[in-house]
Amino acid sequence: MIRHLFKLMWNQKRKNLGLLAEVFFSFLVIFAVFTFLVHNYQRYQEPLGFSYDRIWTLRFNPNREKDATQEAYEKRVAGQLKQIDQILKNYSEFESYTFFSGNLPYVGSQHLVGMTYDGKETNPYVYATDERFPAVMDISVEQGKWFRDAEAVQEGITPIVINRQFRDYYFAEENPIGKRMTNEDEEATHVVVGMIDNFKQQGEFSKAYPAFFKPRREDPTTAMLIKVKPGTDAAVEARLFDDIQQITKDWTIDIRYLDELRRLVLMETWIPSLLFLIICGFLIFNVALGLFGVVWQNINKRKQEIGVRRAMGATKFGIRTQIIGETAVLATLSLVLGIFFAIQFPLLKVFNLPAEVYIVAILMAIVFIYLIVFICSFYPSLLAAKLQPAVALHEE
Repeated sequence: MIRHLFKLMWNQKRKNLGLLAEVFFSFLVIFAVFTFLVHNYQRYQEPLGFSYDRIWTLRFNPNREKDATQEAYEKRVAGQLKQIDQILKNYSEFESYTFFSGNLPYVGSQHLVGMTYDGKETNPYVYATDERFPAVMDISVEQGKWFRDAEAVQEGITPIVINRQFRDYYFAEENPIGKRMTNEDEEATHVVVGMIDNFKQQGEFSKAYPAFFKPRREDPTTAMLIKVKPGTDAAVEARLFDDIQQITKDWTIDIRYLDELRRLVLMETWIPSLLFLIICGFLIFNVALGLFGVVWQNINKRKQEIGVRRAMGATKFGIRTQIIGETAVLATLSLVLGIFFAIQFPLLKVFNLPAEVYIVAILMAIVFIYLIVFICSFYPSLLAAKLQPAVALHEE
């Protein structure tokens, strides 16, 4: 019977050209939607690598106008940062705090440097911080150790802690601890002393890129991360702002909550995604209505045929199965062409996504198309099966 249905629908392909085109383009749209969803879901499932709960971010913008030279500016700012460090030690509301470079999590700022090892070269993300950073961000060291502040003063050597992506790119499965690397921006040799897992600076939906952390030296730090105790309120925030302002005076200070920054970044991903899904939903709904209408019209044109078949002993189940089967065969003809185009994405490595993302999206799109076809053809086939032979032939 299946062979007969395929032969019948192939002979009527010109008649059903509009329906074939609808299903074909619907498959491509649904394939794109599922590719987007599967890719984002996989990203979201990956470990973020740090905690964002009860963490405040402070960003500083020192005034440079009063300093004649860059050296004078750095010396003045470094002295003021030491004063801020002393003030923060007196806050019982804080569990811990760390100085950090300006590329804080969720703020969109990036700092990349060129790193070379054994002929391999790329531009990993770099972060400058201190020994308190793991405690503040709840980061565990997978291999080796985190550097100590005292190690930052060694001339010619910079201890660094890398993430897993950094290890995978440069060292593959080798033990990275003790490896020495060069940095095109610094004369110092970088020595790997530790490794962490992921560190996704831009949040759950971002990609984890190769990155490393180095000690903060005497250069001016433009940001801080503070882990506060539960119940710490805005009054403490206001007091902290006033205390820092008394030292810095002409600095611009911005205090934010890391979980709020995270929420804003997630909204930047969710809102366009939601709009995209709504538009695709309307398109699929219109296609479903069109498919329903085509099946209904075909049944109305074939009342005589249905009446004759019922008079010759065809069962209701047989009538219903044939109509659903014919629609499914038409969908299959469209899907064959659609799958041919969709399979080019993993073969050509379009957008550099993993092949499994495209394969899963193709399978999900196929199931979704057949589900739409079944829903749109089930009710018309049910009505066709209920036609009485005498009534159908009389109307004709």
